Amino acid sequence: MARSLAATLAALTLGGCFLTSPTPPLRVMDHAPRGPERAEGLVVFLPGFGDDGGVFERYGLVEILARETRFDALGAHAHFGFYRDFSVLPRLETDVIGPARGMGYERIWLVGTSMGGFGAVSYAAAHPEDVAGVIIMAPYLGEPEVLEEIREQGLEAWEPGDLAAMEDDRAKVTRRNWAWMRAQLADPEGTPIYLGYGEQDPSVADFQLLEAALPEDHVVHLPGPHGWHAWTPVFDRLVERAFASGARAAK
Repeated sequence: MARSLAATLAALTLGGCFLTSPTPPLRVMDHAPRGPERAEGLVVFLPGFGDDGGVFERYGLVEILARETRFDALGAHAHFGFYRDFSVLPRLETDVIGPARGMGYERIWLVGTSMGGFGAVSYAAAHPEDVAGVIIMAPYLGEPEVLEEIREQGLEAWEPGDLAAMEDDRAKVTRRNWAWMRAQLADPEGTPIYLGYGEQDPSVADFQLLEAALPEDHVVHLPGPHGWHAWTPVFDRLVERAFASGARAAK
């Protein structure tokens, strides 16, 4: 039998707890019933501010994924502390993605809500070789001054600047994220990006900035606020599109 992903990560997560401080390692909630030998891939869920890795099970996303695909899942307890000190990406690489690849998962998708959407895009931009696709729901898309540059100049004309010369901060990450997304959208073989949001979300204007560049069928928006009343049905529809080819679960 395939070894449980939780067992493989146990040495990393044992004794950890969900704290505001970014105490390593990054803990995970295991939703991997098949294992890499039988699953078609792995989804790593990244929560929003104030949520933990278990929220995706509580609001039905794990059930939707299991029903519609043959992908296993992990919920990462990537709370705000890991973003505050910029440790979320190395912790994801060391504690989650690296061990998953070591187990044999070759197709890894990132699914993030709100702050977790920022984390998903940030990880994909920094480690594109690790990520097969990204689903982001009501994502924080970065620093307002950078988004305003993109609005004024247009995404195709906008230039991120010399990223190597910039200090690591949210503005630099924002620029790298948008440069990466633009490159994927320009490449027919680029990493697929799917966006969902509630139509009463206060950040709709930011989402629409990205929506304008995405293929029409990569975007789902439904009535609802910034929260799970919108995100669960949005995810249900996005899964149908993102995993339509070859990933449907056997009945």
